[in-house]
Amino acid sequence: ESNKKKVLFLNEVKNLLNLEKVKVHCCRAENFKTNIHPNIITARAVASLDKLFRYTSHLSDKKTNLLFLKGKSFDKEIMISKKKWDFQLKILNSITSIEGKLLLIKNLKKK
Repeated sequence: ESNKKKVLFLNEVKNLLNLEKVKVHCCRAENFKTNIHPNIITARAVASLDKLFRYTSHLSDKKTNLLFLKGKSFDKEIMISKKKWDFQLKILNSITSIEGKLLLIKNLKKK
């Protein structure tokens, strides 16, 4: 998360819930450098699916779960992304929006 206010909020939630293994970083995903691959990467209202893949592919490995909240154009974004990327996909309904979907993506690889 690149927004400092949101990072403070997320860290407060993390501490209240005693989530000791959770780490919140104040930076954009595409600029984040690490040799450790996270178990979960999340995004909501950030960019198209193809751009999200470009932003996060360097952080992903075969154990990483990508959880992206998408709106009504999710199916078009999936079609576009499949031209450049291989991935496993599970589509879940949003509990907050009739049109929204939660995309669970695994095994992301550039073609």
